Amino acid sequence: MAEPMVTTVLTTFRNPKLLVRAIKSVLSQKFSDFRLSVYDDASGDDTESVVAKIAAGDSRITYHRHPTNVPRTSPFSRKMTGCFQISIQLVCRVSRLSHKLLSCRPA
Repeated sequence: MAEPMVTTVLTTFRNPKLLVRAIKSVLSQKFSDFRLSVYDDASGDDTESVVAKIAAGDSRITYHRHPTNVPRTSPFSRKMTGCFQISIQLVCRVSRLSHKLLSCRPA
């Protein structure tokens, strides 16, 4: 299977309700050649099970959990490992994306 054209990186910390909203906004994109990588900064709540439930129905979602909370000085820098696509979209857990955002990438 070919790598997707876009990786959407979504970070989260202790707010599964907002996380569900952010994930749904990514999954509602009209452009579908993407991977959604969710990075949990050691939430310690039900974040993992919330993501697992959604990911069970969509193979584009991957979940990664840091063993300890990542300092806020560089929240996205550790998230880029394994992202080799043409475009990378960064999203935070409170984001709601326009359903056309990923299709507005440069050619």
